[in-house]
Amino acid sequence: MATATISPVARIWHVLAGVPGALAGPILTKELRVSSRRRRNYVLRSAYLAALTVFVVLVWLESVRWDSYGDYANRINRMAKAGMTIIACIAWFQFIALQIIAVIMLSTSISEEVYAKTLGVLMTTPINSFQIVVGKLFSKILQLLILLAASLPMLAVLRVLGGVPWDFVVSSLCVTLTTALLVASVTMFFSILFRWAFVSILMSLGALAAVYGLVPLIVGLFVAAAGLHDDEILMPLVTVLINFHPVVMLTAMTEDMFRPGSVARGGPRGGMMFFAWWVNCLISLGLASLILTACVAMVRRVGLRLVAGATGAGASSAAAIAASAGPVLKPVAILDAAQARRGAATLQTTDTLPSRGLAQFDIPAGTPAGPAPGVPPLTRVPRQLPAAPPWTPPARPVDVREITGSPIIWRELRSTWLKRGVLYWVLLGVGLWLLLMIYILVFLAEHRAFYDNDAHIAFIVTYTVIGAICTAVLAATNITSEKESRSWELLLCTPLGDWHILLAKFVGALRRCLPIWLLPIGHILLFTLAGCCHVALLPMYLLIVGGMAVPLAGGGLYFGSRFRRTTTAVMLNIALGLGLWAALPGGMALLANAMPRTAYQGDLSNTACYVIEKAAGYVMNANPVIQTGMVCQQLSGVHNAQHHLSEVTFYWWWVIGHRSAGFDESLSYLILLASLNAVLAAFLAWRAKCQFRKRWF
Repeated sequence: MATATISPVARIWHVLAGVPGALAGPILTKELRVSSRRRRNYVLRSAYLAALTVFVVLVWLESVRWDSYGDYANRINRMAKAGMTIIACIAWFQFIALQIIAVIMLSTSISEEVYAKTLGVLMTTPINSFQIVVGKLFSKILQLLILLAASLPMLAVLRVLGGVPWDFVVSSLCVTLTTALLVASVTMFFSILFRWAFVSILMSLGALAAVYGLVPLIVGLFVAAAGLHDDEILMPLVTVLINFHPVVMLTAMTEDMFRPGSVARGGPRGGMMFFAWWVNCLISLGLASLILTACVAMVRRVGLRLVAGATGAGASSAAAIAASAGPVLKPVAILDAAQARRGAATLQTTDTLPSRGLAQFDIPAGTPAGPAPGVPPLTRVPRQLPAAPPWTPPARPVDVREITGSPIIWRELRSTWLKRGVLYWVLLGVGLWLLLMIYILVFLAEHRAFYDNDAHIAFIVTYTVIGAICTAVLAATNITSEKESRSWELLLCTPLGDWHILLAKFVGALRRCLPIWLLPIGHILLFTLAGCCHVALLPMYLLIVGGMAVPLAGGGLYFGSRFRRTTTAVMLNIALGLGLWAALPGGMALLANAMPRTAYQGDLSNTACYVIEKAAGYVMNANPVIQTGMVCQQLSGVHNAQHHLSEVTFYWWWVIGHRSAGFDESLSYLILLASLNAVLAAFLAWRAKCQFRKRWF
């Protein structure tokens, strides 16, 4: 019988295919098997592809607009421009989406092993810490690669339209992938430091915002404050920024695709900026490798600590445990048997026998009764009772705090800021110091910056975006943290009702987000006292914040009760906010612009476009970021702060017939929008209450 031979090419391919498994070890295989059996991964891919398809169709219809040009030749000429626009939108869509997904997916990569007490078991196996880190990372990166691969057929089809070079498609994919690898490494680093997923998510987003947002902002403000306007200083700084920052790099690549030659490529040309996408990829890979090296060392240390017990095991703690187990046993004097035969009374102490009711000398069994030859007889010593211990005063009774009202609300409202570790206070101090530095640099760069409304709009809108992200993340972890710690079942077994638990968790979700919202509130109060903001700005902003935080808290309760994993609840709650305030109004605006129009005023298509535009305006006005910008534009600045309420006019409410609206009308409109958001939050909270007794595990 002939034996089948393996070709050399097949041997080489088999060896190369086994390299990733050899590097990552069995962790990668295990994670891939688990991921292939999780339904949420398939739902994520389907939702990602569906959102991308809808987005591309709307952008395509808006870019082509067949009715705009009746000439067929003009339609053909617009195909290339439409192809460039759609591919650029796809590149930006997947760049933003993959970074968000990477942060959420890696938030529990190591902490779930620590929390489940399995990391210590892994460290006792031949699997090393490098294989644990690489296996966890590559298993999640593979899911991101699948999402990137899902868009390749669409990019290839649109590439046929012309006008888009292949190097933009390849370079955008490489920048997106390397940035996602860096973001995943940062999230894994914080996943080792912190147990809770929401802390890892917030710390990762904060670190990335500090590196890619805060540092360039401080450098730019310092250059503006110092008056360094020379091209010999600005061009190197801009070159470093454009090659280091992935967002700026993708922006430069998009601009160069639409207008070739606007940014120099391959080298400086006539004082123009130099950028190369592979430089950004190498920088991202280098930073990711450094962070992963730190992760390997930290995982080994954490694993060894878990093997040792993870409770501070050591000589001192062992002594403390032994001391607290019972009363201290006093030493007892005994007589060794061999020395007793020789007649030498030698005492030795032991702490294994109680002192009460024992003789001073203990003769082992089997010792002859008579004296041994040449040994003098023993003298019996009368039994001595131990001395009574000295009197000690009774322990002072501990004051027990009596809890009145709901115990869950008391627990949720109980502040633990003073019990935080040193790392928390160091990060808080550094963050406040950097924030103060930004205010000082803004004042030095432009002395009248806070007299106008532009600086206030920038600060308050930025605080609003940060607060929205923190609210979406913290609200979604209020119930999932109970489920992961296996205390949710105990809470449901108490006599507390479902509505009681729901209200307490809702209050707790809002209370967790309160420190974040102190930043914009403090900014408004400070500059209102300084005369740079109108007194009506704070109540209107509080109304906007309430209309945004309430539905996010309700959505967090619903997704937390519906799903067990924190990552799933956080991802869906963020998607809820993006869908309500970004995707829905943007999609409706694109649909209104893409619909064909005719020259006849009473045509049905024109009426449909008008209705869709009107509905898009209503949905757009529900965006809290847009509301904040419009309110700050009219109520911030020294000139606006001096106006009477009857003189305040809002010009850009789309749904009020494109006309100006007074303060009373705008306030009523904001109250209406906040009421609708409250109704949505009540519905989500009711659905969360219905899921309490159905999904325990």
